[in-house]
Amino acid sequence: MKIAIILFVLMYVLIIFLPKYRMAAALGTAVLFMILGILPMSAAPGAVNWNALMMMSGTMVIVDYFIGSGMPAKIADVLLEKSGNVRTVTIYMSLLICRELKISPVPMVLSISVSSNLQGAATLVGDTTSIMLGAFANMDFMDFFWMNGRPGIFFAVEFGALLTIPVMFFLFRNDTEKITHVGKTKVKTMLPTILLLLMIALLITASFIPNKPGITNGMI
Repeated sequence: MKIAIILFVLMYVLIIFLPKYRMAAALGTAVLFMILGILPMSAAPGAVNWNALMMMSGTMVIVDYFIGSGMPAKIADVLLEKSGNVRTVTIYMSLLICRELKISPVPMVLSISVSSNLQGAATLVGDTTSIMLGAFANMDFMDFFWMNGRPGIFFAVEFGALLTIPVMFFLFRNDTEKITHVGKTKVKTMLPTILLLLMIALLITASFIPNKPGITNGMI
C-alpha cells in the first residue's frame, strides 16, 4: 500500500513539473502497478472506468472542434458589442469566455479561473472532475440539478458564481474606459455546436431512463 501511494504521488509530481510527459507518467505508473502486483494484470481491464474515459475523450473531441469552428470567438464578439466599457466586458467574459484586451491580465485571469472552475463543477460534462464524480457516484446529468429529492451541486455552484460578481465589480472599479470592437468572427461550421447541444440533450434524456447500462453516458 505504501508503494502504491508513493508511486501515485510521484506520478502527480511528474505531471505537474513535466506536463508534456503527463500521458507517459500516467501510463508508466499504471504499468508499474501491474509489474509490482499492486494491480494484477487480469484485473486491469475491469479497473478502468470506461464510462468516464469515454465521456472525457468524447467531450474533449467535440469541444476541440467547437473551438476550431470559431463559435467561442463569435460569442466573444457579441459580448464585446454588448458591453459599454472594460469593466463590464471583463465581468461578462470571466463568466463565459475571454479574449485579449489591452489591460493588466492578472485580475482578469484570476476572475476567469474562479468562474471557469465554478462552472466546470456545475454539470456532468463541465470538466473531468465532474465526469469522474458522476462516474464514481453513479450520477446522471440531471443529478447535478436535483438529487435524492434535494437541489444538486449546480445551484450551489451558481450561488457561488453570483457572489463573485460584486467582488469583480470592486476589482475592476477603475476600468471604466470605453471599448471599441470591430471584430466580426465568422463561424466556419455549425456542426460542432449542434453536436455539443445534442450531446447535452441526450445526456438529459438518458437521466430519465431507469435501469440503463452503466456505460450509457460514455456511449453518448
